[in-house]
Amino acid sequence: MNPMEAVHQAAGATLGERNGVRIPLHYGEPAAEHQASRKNILMVDYSHFGIVEVQGDEAYDFLNRVVGGDLSVIRDEQALYTVLLDDKGQIVTDLYVLCDDERFLLLTEWVKGDTLAASLQALVGEEEVEIAAQNQLGTLLFEGPYSWELMAELFGFDVLGLPFLEFMHVDDVTLLRAGKHGEFSYKVLGPRESLAELWQRALEAGAKFDLKTGGIEFQSRSRLENPCWDPALAGEFTRCPIELQLQWAVRYDKDEFVGKDALLAKLEEGAAQRVVGFLVKGDGAAANIGDAVYSGDSVIGKVITLGWSEGVQAHIGQALLDSDYAYAGLDGYAIDASGARVAISTVAIPFLQNFSFLVNPAEHSYVDPSRPKSLLEQQAQ
Repeated sequence: MNPMEAVHQAAGATLGERNGVRIPLHYGEPAAEHQASRKNILMVDYSHFGIVEVQGDEAYDFLNRVVGGDLSVIRDEQALYTVLLDDKGQIVTDLYVLCDDERFLLLTEWVKGDTLAASLQALVGEEEVEIAAQNQLGTLLFEGPYSWELMAELFGFDVLGLPFLEFMHVDDVTLLRAGKHGEFSYKVLGPRESLAELWQRALEAGAKFDLKTGGIEFQSRSRLENPCWDPALAGEFTRCPIELQLQWAVRYDKDEFVGKDALLAKLEEGAAQRVVGFLVKGDGAAANIGDAVYSGDSVIGKVITLGWSEGVQAHIGQALLDSDYAYAGLDGYAIDASGARVAISTVAIPFLQNFSFLVNPAEHSYVDPSRPKSLLEQQAQ
């Protein structure tokens, strides 16, 4: 048993296996853990992330030929969020690419480091590169409107100036500011044997911030409200970035990337379906994922995600609709929920304004009584 697993077991967490690593699914209160990520700070063991190092004189050329995004837009201590596609233009995984001095680090939550390394190795042509899984590294997530304040206490005030998708090295850890759920979010990469000690330090320092420990099940609620690539949610229905409205993670004007020809062909012929958000009008409890969506008497698509949102106070989700109908701001659609029609309106995503947008590290604080906690409190003064 690794040290982090022992910490979680002692604290009563419910564990599960992801990518061959046992991590917390939850600490007993998934809904409260989700709320902590929206209101203050949530700490989660993300050590299931696969991490791969790519280095060599032609590491840049190789990776830029393989991934969908354009690595020319990042420099040292910057990161790029993008996707890795197969030859058919379907998403294999999303990933962060970190440009770190004379190497690149790749992070993904969906496959083991060994699996990602092997997949990349199979794509090597004549480039001189070295590819190796970094299984000695683990990851902790700190997410929420005041996670920056805890990070500054743990790692120094330079954290306050760290832009989105940039990272810094502090002692033996790498602190990456990156997240998919619309809140301040930091991933701390470090040696697995030292994460238990960091976890304990964060618990002690985070008490005054009402820090909550959690597991990865909070993501299902967060990703309902702030949709992102998650094969457990949408992968059953489509892995096409065009249909998923993830074109922004791909640069079509690059000379080459895996799956480019298939995506360009898809663009040329036009995607038959696209994803759009929807809000259920009234009671959506009877509706289910996979239910047909109607416009009048015509079936125009199906529900691919669905659930109750505390933040929106309604049932919300995404539907994969025929492209002619896949626009936000439309009424007149309905879900066939066990024979009963449930009215929906299509809406733009994300579904809510994240609280982090109302928190400015230069002006606000969760713990300093001389400063307001947020723009809302500041305006009320």
